[in-house]
Amino acid sequence: MKIFLPVLAFLFSCLLALPAEAGQLAQLAETPKPNPAQEAPILNEAALKANILARVGNILKANNAPNAPRPEELSPDLITIEKTHQVALGDLNLFAVKARVVRPTPGGGFDNMILTVDASGQYMFGMVNELATGEEAVMSRAADITAMVLPDKFQSQIYTGTGSHDIVFVSDPFCPYCREAFNFLMANMDKISGLKMVHLPLPIHPGADAASWIMDYAHDSGIRAAEIVNFAYTGLKAPVGKIEDEAREDVIKQIIERFPDALTKERGNAGALLAWLKNGYQARTLLAIDEMRKEGITGTPLILVDNIPVRGFDKNALARLLGR
Repeated sequence: MKIFLPVLAFLFSCLLALPAEAGQLAQLAETPKPNPAQEAPILNEAALKANILARVGNILKANNAPNAPRPEELSPDLITIEKTHQVALGDLNLFAVKARVVRPTPGGGFDNMILTVDASGQYMFGMVNELATGEEAVMSRAADITAMVLPDKFQSQIYTGTGSHDIVFVSDPFCPYCREAFNFLMANMDKISGLKMVHLPLPIHPGADAASWIMDYAHDSGIRAAEIVNFAYTGLKAPVGKIEDEAREDVIKQIIERFPDALTKERGNAGALLAWLKNGYQARTLLAIDEMRKEGITGTPLILVDNIPVRGFDKNALARLLGR
């Protein structure tokens, strides 16, 4: 599930998109190849920046982005190579790269990129897998590139397990893949030390924001937070044919009916509770959505296992990380 992105963000997502088949090569632009006599491959960062810039220019030109500069006006200063990690796979040397691209349009902003490239900076690889096992072979060896740390102020500690792994779960209660991921995490609490949640309600799910508000409120107030979160992901029904406050009130009514003593005695009926939650938590949720967008997080679920991100519900990847 994806939230709506501005046109420019969509264009940059095209740049980040992986080739259709794992291991397929995508040529960025013509650049000189590295010296074959060089003993230890060194990433040509200048060529990599030039190729990324050329790709950005081509995307802007092809999509007629409004008020965008002409490709020849783009500056290499828009590209920052933040970190690189060489990965040797037999005789093949690749580089995992973390880069930041400033959007060259009014409004600015930036996009984070994680790429797999060759030493020349000319070729970008999609997912590189070990043929025998099918397991990803580059980013799994470059945890310093893929590691992600989210602001603590948006995280709510919901569950404590008996294991050794720390989980941050970015999710929407009405996202079906988030619900699958939630059930998977609950079934593996023996491997998890702590589970924190960051609520990212998507506009395509009316009422999801109200569910997020009440989960945050339950956590902040110590009102059966774990039980309310569990109900939100296993029993709460998405409002049908309703929008905005009508959908929100439907969500609040369902949760009040499930936990009448815990909620009504605190804030009154569904309408009163909704108004109070909207006043106290809507701005916080919108700020979290904006901060997640800055981190490149625009969809759900995202699960961080010891700061290593798993995008979408990838059961095998989660099982592998939890089994370490």
